[in-house]
Amino acid sequence: MGLRTFLGRRMRDTRWVLALLTLLLAASVSIFLFLQRGRDLPAALLTNRVLLYLLWNLDAILIVAVLFILGRNLAKLLLERHHRILGAKFRTRLLASYFDVVFAANRVPHPGEKRLVEAAAATCARLPAGMEDEVTELLATAATDPGGLAARIDRLLDHLDGLLREEGLLAEPPGLR
Repeated sequence: MGLRTFLGRRMRDTRWVLALLTLLLAASVSIFLFLQRGRDLPAALLTNRVLLYLLWNLDAILIVAVLFILGRNLAKLLLERHHRILGAKFRTRLLASYFDVVFAANRVPHPGEKRLVEAAAATCARLPAGMEDEVTELLATAATDPGGLAARIDRLLDHLDGLLREEGLLAEPPGLR
């Protein structure tokens, strides 16, 4: 295995990256300390300069790390927007929670992660109004009509609220009585 392959595999592991950064920081501080000792400075001033140098370098490393993470997330967002899958993770988590609540309200064991619409229709006695059509519409039009996504999600959750109120699991909000 070549050096390039070895480093390529290690750079994906956070521990190796942190160890490398710590080693570089320690080497940099050691060199700075060695250079400052040649100036015959008082011990307190030397200690202060070395600590300030260490803190400046640590700040610089943290700023670069934050900028890297921010840039990576912006790149992911741009790719999602380009591929028209913006909010896919949010929709996935929303629907997972939605079906968790539907199965719990019916006191039916959750069947797993696949074919939840069919599983809910087959095993649950009470379902939110229009659940199958609304979930299918939400999944089908999320990429083509992102402007109407909020309205479809509101409608889906309003029907779920209705089911929970019918079952006595959700109280009426104080303003609607």
